Amino acid sequence: TDKQLERKAARDMDFANPARELFLWAVLMNKKELAVLFWKYGKDHIGAALTASKMMQSLSKEAESYEKVDISQELLENAEYFENLAVGVLNECYQQNEVMSHALLVRNLKTWGNSTLISLADRAGSMDFMGQSCCQTLLNSIWMGKMAKHTSMLKLCPCFLLVVPITLPWIKFTSNKIYEQEKPTKALPLLDGESKQQNEKMYKVTGRIQNDYCYPADPDTDINIITAFWLYITSPIVKFGYYNMSYLVFLGLFSYFLLVNLQPTTPGAIEYLVWGWTLTILLEEIRQVFFHDVYPTYLLIIKHYFENGWNIFDTVAIAFMCLSIVLRLTLSQHHIEWVRMSYTIALAMFYLRFLHTFYVNRDIGPKVIMIIRMLKDLLFFVLILVVFVF
Repeated sequence: TDKQLERKAARDMDFANPARELFLWAVLMNKKELAVLFWKYGKDHIGAALTASKMMQSLSKEAESYEKVDISQELLENAEYFENLAVGVLNECYQQNEVMSHALLVRNLKTWGNSTLISLADRAGSMDFMGQSCCQTLLNSIWMGKMAKHTSMLKLCPCFLLVVPITLPWIKFTSNKIYEQEKPTKALPLLDGESKQQNEKMYKVTGRIQNDYCYPADPDTDINIITAFWLYITSPIVKFGYYNMSYLVFLGLFSYFLLVNLQPTTPGAIEYLVWGWTLTILLEEIRQVFFHDVYPTYLLIIKHYFENGWNIFDTVAIAFMCLSIVLRLTLSQHHIEWVRMSYTIALAMFYLRFLHTFYVNRDIGPKVIMIIRMLKDLLFFVLILVVFVF
């Protein structure tokens, strides 16, 4: 009947989460007091605050593009205010329970597009939020994998240089699994006598080979060499180290064949190897673009991919490499210099691409960021110089 259809239409028009919708409306309208009110009534307060901070940053850029400086400054101040709200809630949770706070950071938020707090803070550029102890300890735990957090680089560098993990017997492992809990249950209050900190059990490597590859039930029992090797090679820091060593080998082979082994007639074996290596880099970039389950459409995925300047740099470098291969296969040996120039530009960009590696170092990383920003400022002076020269 008509009444049933009207009731169904009315139910379809109802919001599943009215507080969130009103909160987003208040943020878009730049009504700070109302946004804070609906923020208190809603759920996932940290995620909501980070989302509001990101939205207001974007609105501030839009206002600045229309020369509305006062509105732009107000939006930036409100964005900083909501980021401070997120920091305050996170620190309060971290003081109550470190384990559940770590799980909170990696939990998928259905209210905010199945994103995690870490990914929201990364997209919002919330450096103050990411610099908190809770985020730093979690990222360090993820970075080290199952290896002990205090593992020295003196134990890992020989493994990277020699490929074989010769120092594995001297590396200790931990039972920490908190960063794998992507969908934890709701937080429970601490019981009497329960530790607020994460209790980690340390394991040493022995030469015994067991049938199973799990941690022993006895906390005093060591793990076997096979299990230790698997935990070692699956650690993000180890993957990163081996990737950098392989990338240096790639640069060495590329430089060698370009300077010494570039044959005018047909490509050599090393050149074919470099082509194949470049194909693996291209496949990795494709994986970063399309194997992404946070954004609903490919247009948003590609837009997010190109928001990172290093991804644009990778795309241009691979494009020059593909151009070099096409020129190599189509031009005659009399035009080999064009191929060499194209290869040279691609190689130079691959060398500069290696600067991205230094971001993980707490001493060199900030200096690389400073150099990039200074180059951006220097570009304007170069353009002025070009005008006077020509």
